[in-house]
Amino acid sequence: LAARWRRDRLVVWVLAFFTLSNAACALAPSYTILMIARIAAGLAGGFYSPSAYVIAAELAPPGRRGASLARVALGLTGSAVLGVPMGVYLGQALDWHAAFWLVALMSAVAGIALAASGLPRGEPDGLTLRARLAPLGRARVLITILPQLLWSTGSLMLYTYVAALLAERGHSRTLIPVLLVIYGFGGVLGGQVGGRLVDRFGPSLPVIAFLVIAILNQILLGVAADFVGVAGLCLFFWSLVAWGLWAPQQSRLMATEPRHPAVVLALANSVVYFSAALGAAIGAVLLRVVPLIRLPFVALVFYVLALIAFVSAGRYLQRAAQRHALPTRE
Repeated sequence: LAARWRRDRLVVWVLAFFTLSNAACALAPSYTILMIARIAAGLAGGFYSPSAYVIAAELAPPGRRGASLARVALGLTGSAVLGVPMGVYLGQALDWHAAFWLVALMSAVAGIALAASGLPRGEPDGLTLRARLAPLGRARVLITILPQLLWSTGSLMLYTYVAALLAERGHSRTLIPVLLVIYGFGGVLGGQVGGRLVDRFGPSLPVIAFLVIAILNQILLGVAADFVGVAGLCLFFWSLVAWGLWAPQQSRLMATEPRHPAVVLALANSVVYFSAALGAAIGAVLLRVVPLIRLPFVALVFYVLALIAFVSAGRYLQRAAQRHALPTRE
C-alpha cells in the first residue's frame, strides 16, 4: 500500500505517527489502551523499515549497497545495546511512562531531521497493487525467503527463552543483563560486517559462512554455557550471525525482484516478525517434553535446515537462470 506514496514523505509521516503512538502509550489510562497504542507503534515500524532500506539502497554509491543497508540496520542493533539499558534505567529511576516519552522525543527529532535532509523523492512506480504483490507468489522469491524463515525461527525461538536458559545454567540475575548487553554488541558488529562482506564477496558466501558459525556456536552454547566466559562468547557470536545475515539476505531478495525492492524488503521484515511468533510458540510446545538446557540443540536443527535450504535454493536459482538464458528455437 505504501508504494503509492513518495518515500521521502512516507518516512516522515510514519515517524510522526510513531511519535504520537508512543506518546499515547505514555498517557494510556489502562492496559487495553496501552496495548492498542503499542499495536499502532508496531504498524508504524512495519511501514517505516522497508522504505528506509529502499532509500538507503538508492543513495548507496556503486558497490556499496551492502554497507548502506548495514548502516540502517545499525539503528536496530544499536538499540539492543543502548535502548534496553536506557529503558530499564528510566523505568527504575522514574517510571515506565518516562521510557515511552523518551522514544516519542527521539522519534520526533528523527522525523524533523529526515524532513530537513533532502531525501530523494522516491516517486511511485505506477504499478497496480496486484502487480506489486505479484512477487510474493513467485517461486524464486519464496525459495529465497525459506532459509531466512528457518534461521530466524530457530534464533528467535531460543532468544525468547534466553534469560530463563541462562538462569537454568546457573548465572545470577545481576549477570544476565550484562550477558544480554554482550549479545547486543555482537549484533552491532554483525550488521556492519555482513554489509561489508556483501560488497566484497557477494551475498551467498557470507550467508554460508555465517550459518556454519551459527551451527558451531549453538553446539558450544548447548554444552558449555555454564561458564560465564563461554556464555558471553556464544551470545556475542549468536547475535553477530543473526544480524550479519541481514544485509546478505536483503541483497539476495532485491536481486530476485529488482523492480519491486520495497515489496521484497517488506517481506523480509514480515518474516522476522512471523518467525518471532512461530519460534516462541514452537519453544513453548517443546519445553513440555524437552529440558530447557537442550533448547540450543533445537535451534541448531533449524540452522542446519537453513543451510541445506540455502544451498538447495542456490542450485535451483542457478539452473533456472541457465534455462532462461538458453536460446529458443523458432
